[in-house]
Amino acid sequence: MLKRVTFSGIDQQTKVQDLKRLYEKYPFVEFVFLYSMQANQKGVGRYPNKMILKNYKNAGLPMAVHLCGQIAHDLVKNGDWNVVYKELKGYMDLFDRIQLNIPKTKRFSRELTFPEDKQIIIQLHEGTEDLFNCYRHLPNVVGFQDASGGRGIAETEWMLPETEPFGYAGGINPENVVSVVEDLTIICDYDFWIDMETGIRTDDKFDVNKCEEICRKLVESGLVG
Repeated sequence: MLKRVTFSGIDQQTKVQDLKRLYEKYPFVEFVFLYSMQANQKGVGRYPNKMILKNYKNAGLPMAVHLCGQIAHDLVKNGDWNVVYKELKGYMDLFDRIQLNIPKTKRFSRELTFPEDKQIIIQLHEGTEDLFNCYRHLPNVVGFQDASGGRGIAETEWMLPETEPFGYAGGINPENVVSVVEDLTIICDYDFWIDMETGIRTDDKFDVNKCEEICRKLVESGLVG
């Protein structure tokens, strides 16, 4: 059953109070800070300056960080978490989950260790199957079907869940979210979550109203629990 609805890409304009209001009404939501060292230094679009995280320190919101670009690729090759914790110094306690966005990664260490207090999400994308299969046995590692990679491209075929829980993304938006979750409910014996990025943006800005519309439709349809 659908247990979590993840909204990715909070930005400079996102108001923490709006997210708190949404969470109070719909406690199954999760919010994602996208982090790429180069992009976040500019602080634009979906990659805001990391200093916005100070606004979330005492907000009590369920949050995850999605590591993108070079920092994610270096992590799976070298296994050096010190870089991640240094870059996000003082903010890692905000995040319950860490997602590795590593499309086409073929070179990786087979001796990786992961923070035991975080759930680690491995993005299943072209070329990442070996990495996922190497570490899927760990109790805090879960899989996530995401061929779209934040581009809003609709998925043509949903895969059977590989872990519990298991995540799904790919072109999900307010217009199709009910039908997508209905389809996923049929194939998923496990608990699962869905993730949206492009589908919850207006003029490439994080749109809380679209997030609320999605939550309302899911509750009214009885598809989230």
